[in-house]
Amino acid sequence: MVVEEFVYRFLDLVGYHPHAIVVVAASLANAPDTRSLKQWFEHFDVEQKVRCTDRDALKTSLRHRWIDLATHDLKKAQHKAWLLLVEIAHHASAVQIATLRDIAIRDALNAEKGRPLFENGDLFDEALALLEDRRLVGVSNSSQEVDIHPIIRTHVRQWAFGVFRNPAAADEETLRAVRGDGAGELVQRFWASDIEQQFETLKAADPEQRDQLLGGQSMLRQKLADMYQHGGDKARPWMTRLPKFSHRRVQADCVYLTANALMMNGDWDDSRYLFRAAMELYELCGDKASASECMWSMNWQLIYGGDLLESERTVAGRLLQRDLGHLRTDRNCFWLTLLLGVRKHPLTQRLLTTVKADVDRWTLQAASETGYYLEEYNASRLQILEAIRRDERIERRQELWEWVSLGLAEMRVRRFEQAFESLGRAQSSGIGLGYEIITLFAVAGLTEALFESTLEEANASYSADFLSRGISAHNQYRNLDAQDRYQIPATDAHIAAAKIYEALGQREGAITWGCRALKVARRSSEPFVYASGERRAIEFLQSIGADCVHTEVRSALNAIELMEHEQLISTVVSRIEEGDHADR
Repeated sequence: MVVEEFVYRFLDLVGYHPHAIVVVAASLANAPDTRSLKQWFEHFDVEQKVRCTDRDALKTSLRHRWIDLATHDLKKAQHKAWLLLVEIAHHASAVQIATLRDIAIRDALNAEKGRPLFENGDLFDEALALLEDRRLVGVSNSSQEVDIHPIIRTHVRQWAFGVFRNPAAADEETLRAVRGDGAGELVQRFWASDIEQQFETLKAADPEQRDQLLGGQSMLRQKLADMYQHGGDKARPWMTRLPKFSHRRVQADCVYLTANALMMNGDWDDSRYLFRAAMELYELCGDKASASECMWSMNWQLIYGGDLLESERTVAGRLLQRDLGHLRTDRNCFWLTLLLGVRKHPLTQRLLTTVKADVDRWTLQAASETGYYLEEYNASRLQILEAIRRDERIERRQELWEWVSLGLAEMRVRRFEQAFESLGRAQSSGIGLGYEIITLFAVAGLTEALFESTLEEANASYSADFLSRGISAHNQYRNLDAQDRYQIPATDAHIAAAKIYEALGQREGAITWGCRALKVARRSSEPFVYASGERRAIEFLQSIGADCVHTEVRSALNAIELMEHEQLISTVVSRIEEGDHADR
């Protein structure tokens, strides 16, 4: 079967996003007298086609534009089914079909508020079946629940926001549907308020509430751009303009919130600049605590970007300033432990036995992640399971980190079914909410799991399918992180891809990706490398006789500088241990 060139173009435009692809494919399958994706695409007007093929647009925006095309007919010809989807999107998790039926027929849209959305259960069932057929919802016959993919929930919410911004253009039935169970009214009030009130609402909200108000990180970015003074780059006004607000403290808060939104979207160059700008503004206001939070966020970027040396210097310097009595529970202790774990420093184990890992779910996850980098996968798995079992309220992004940590540990102990489940949840939710780094860790883990599971699969056809899916997962990773910004998942994804190409008999591809993995693992130069990734890359390349293993590795510091840095780390570790004894 020959795949048309336009299909590859479409896949590239949406970044190989699996659910965006499925929704478009379902629309194509339901289009009468349409035999190809290009033929389907040609039915839309010029403006829509230009927007969907704009290579300068963000991948996130392009995915939603293609989904908009794929649901165009529903919004017009099957409007009640679309409004049922709006109701489903109001729910943060799966909803019982019986509950949804009551809402659609009798409850939220009852006679007191107007005519019900559906006159009877048969019409409701038809609409729900249509949504399932179009891959907009998932229906579980066993649990009798309906759920919605995060990217579809985001898309529907963005459509609802358009209704809120221009309510005069909507009919009463649509307005009732978007208001939902009260959450919609909160969103409506948000969009009806002035810019200062909107910012105060966003600042006070936690990440989940912001997602509810705006539908995800991409919409948060757009809304924050509106809060900066006009002029310069319209897409990135924060690079040359201050926020519109008159008070410096409010300006600092806005810059800090913008930096966080950009960081979660993977725009690390802009976010690093903005964290520094916010830190300066906070210092001018005399707010040292908030300035410290900016430094914390910058350090997070340094760690996952692979700048281990700068991260260690920053964290160690801050720990030297802390009182002994607070050291064991200081989060900088966990950052230092994690940093040393990435490069498998000899002092890592001493720190792990000293820090108080069971303070909360975050500290347990950090300890689990450190164990993963030390290749102690069973211990890592048990710690993250302990974190998940805790009855503590956490942010959505922290929950996704736990899914990723569990999935990676499950994969390394060869519990592939559980790994696929956890990593798949993290991947889909990370994409839907715009948390790029979580998505990348998940995709890298899935690429590796797909390869490793073939080693235990006796059926050759299944193995071939898994290898093919592994290549697709790696392609998705490359589309999301073409420049290998995230050292750890990039290294792991490329090692897995190299092994897949070797299994397929494609030696050139195996060497290419194996050498690239080794280069990324060594990004910051010895000894500040992703140690377990470096080891695995070297072992693989040696097994196939590749020459790039013997490439000279430069040192990040000269001998005296390295000795001074190691003395700093040793002093800090000893001080943490001294604080441990003081606690006792």
